Amino acid sequence: MNDFLEIACDDSGNHLVLERVMIPKESVLADKTLEESELRKRTGVTIAACTYPNGEMVLSPSRDTVIKPGTSLIVIGTETAIEKLGDVLDLQE
Repeated sequence: MNDFLEIACDDSGNHLVLERVMIPKESVLADKTLEESELRKRTGVTIAACTYPNGEMVLSPSRDTVIKPGTSLIVIGTETAIEKLGDVLDLQE
């Protein structure tokens, strides 16, 4: 556990965050593959899992995984990266 905590927080105070994000029906990401979404390039997050509205979960999804409306993404990233993802999804917190 301590090793993970050391990796999850660097000397600059950047922390890795694990977050669950719902993809709304009207999202620009809906019906795109992870590759087409360019989420990692655009935000810096890593997609750890996708949970579809029917309950199916895909762990370590491939770049060909389709982001369907209503999909929940489990993402890992810095707080800044998570905020950028929120901007992409037009989330208001």
